[in-house]
Amino acid sequence: MTKVVESKVKVRFEECDFYQHVNNGVYNTYLDVGIGDFFRQMFPDLRTMTYMIHKVHASVDYMDSATFEDELVIKTSLEEIGNTSIVFYQEIDKGETVILKAKMIFVVMDYKTGQKCPIPKELADLA
Repeated sequence: MTKVVESKVKVRFEECDFYQHVNNGVYNTYLDVGIGDFFRQMFPDLRTMTYMIHKVHASVDYMDSATFEDELVIKTSLEEIGNTSIVFYQEIDKGETVILKAKMIFVVMDYKTGQKCPIPKELADLA
């Protein structure tokens, strides 16, 4: 079973739209929080990584909404590792309710060249 990393966020007032719901674009920020926490748990000192990841695809299914002061849990897991890309599966829960499901695809890039590169062994070992 793939490790699931949980991140918690509390909805701030400014993240809500006129209808008092979290703006759709803000959910992408929440998902990025989950990705960042995933890497921090796997690799505590991110500054030592010799590669970077670049998001190339995001697929999001909105199933419910969140509002001001809701406490959300972002669940992030590694779904697939390719030759140069990694796929994450994410959910955002509000209590017992899943309000969002997402699939994020990232390409691994070399820090020095800025070019796509093969998946590093330390990342491939997570599969």
